[in-house]
Amino acid sequence: MDIQTIKKAIESKKAYNHLVNWALNKNCSISVFVDGKPEIEKSKDFEKIKKYIECADETEILIFDENEKRLGWALIIYYNDDRETVCDYSANKFMQEWEIEQDKFYEELNKVIKQKGNIQ
Repeated sequence: MDIQTIKKAIESKKAYNHLVNWALNKNCSISVFVDGKPEIEKSKDFEKIKKYIECADETEILIFDENEKRLGWALIIYYNDDRETVCDYSANKFMQEWEIEQDKFYEELNKVIKQKGNIQ
């Protein structure tokens, strides 16, 4: 594994980062809300989205496709354990696909950790 891959894997241990990256890779845009008010709307900029998610203990994100159709919603609790940062989300096909991908990611990550030692 190269350094960039390791860095991305460590960053993706936080479920919200994994969700944001996964959605952006599907050409989606994301809005971030704090206390019901939009902080950033329909962005495709990972760093800006991450900044606004991390600006509060609790945020909500909405995910939109390229036609601005809403695909999903997630509640982010920033200080939860890595995998629990996405603590609630839409019960629909789009978010179920993400959940399956996240499970695969964690399985792969756990294999690497067992082979190479703990990644912090």
